[in-house]
Amino acid sequence: MATPEPNTGCWLWSGKTFEDGYGRLHARSIGESRAHRASYHLYRGEIPDGMLVCHTCDTPSCINPDHLFLGAPLDNTADMMAKGRHHHKKKTACPSGHPYDVENTYVTSTGSRLCRECNRTCSAMRKKRLKACS
Repeated sequence: MATPEPNTGCWLWSGKTFEDGYGRLHARSIGESRAHRASYHLYRGEIPDGMLVCHTCDTPSCINPDHLFLGAPLDNTADMMAKGRHHHKKKTACPSGHPYDVENTYVTSTGSRLCRECNRTCSAMRKKRLKACS
């Protein structure tokens, strides 16, 4: 159920899709799955627990196994950030209004951006509470 796209090499899923554009596949043996994950499994093999099937082409409906690779959630987030696709990439400040810039931002092991200024404030508050309890 795929249509080859001659300009990109993508195999575009022509069946049902999820709201985010990824192909929706239902099989008795596996239940409901995303079509690109099923394609990876069929052509490349098992998908280890905790691993994601990512697209080099950034086309959610693509199921071409040559366009798919395994990555941890952090790899996927880094890939999205590098390509400017992550929805948080557009945010230029933390919820408290501090800038997301090189000096004030760090990335966690899960790929989340955190504000250094807010972290310092929270750490100071925790220390004050601990001193008050002793």
